Amino acid sequence: MKKNIGLVLPDLRGGGAETVMLRLACEFKKNHNVYFFLGEYKGEKIKDISTDFNIIELGSGSGLRSVPSIIKFSRLHKIDVLIGTLSMAHAVAIAKLFLSNTICISRVGNTLSEDLKNKTSVKKFLMKIYQNVLNFSDAIVVQSKFMGSDLVSVLWYVKKSNIFQIYNPIDPDELKLKASLPSNIIVKKDDILLLGRLSYQKDVLTAVRAFSIY
Repeated sequence: MKKNIGLVLPDLRGGGAETVMLRLACEFKKNHNVYFFLGEYKGEKIKDISTDFNIIELGSGSGLRSVPSIIKFSRLHKIDVLIGTLSMAHAVAIAKLFLSNTICISRVGNTLSEDLKNKTSVKKFLMKIYQNVLNFSDAIVVQSKFMGSDLVSVLWYVKKSNIFQIYNPIDPDELKLKASLPSNIIVKKDDILLLGRLSYQKDVLTAVRAFSIY
């Protein structure tokens, strides 16, 4: 039976979370109707969206500000399953309070304890309160055992049965294609390749230190 599935993101910039949602969308569309709920209609991956998808712009990339629009459009399009990631993971969890007939899933893409580091006591307390809205979701998806343990340690209360570890999907055909493309990069025996943007969250400094030890 065809379902209406809504994928909720702040936008479609070129990050890992956006790639994951696009791959899920391509699988879901084989048997279901797929809706993209975008905080803002922008990002380099906009070009990768198939015409088979329904696109709805919420009007704001902020999770909290998007909640009313998520509720409104979920009811309008009779969304059966709603999946939110990044800041929209929390928005989808809050929306669940008003969408009793919709299965709401929050995909957590970060280790929450890292998000709380280097915050003042007041900000840390407020962020902990906000993180706990994830408990309103029907399910919380993490990408590793460590992330699951970290989630449990940060939230004041969480049903462990609601946490599901699901690795990020990959496209083997795409990897083979890219691996076969010509490149002027020569990889030597002791080379180490680091992939990721230069930001605090990616902890590049630890990789540099590890390489110096090696």
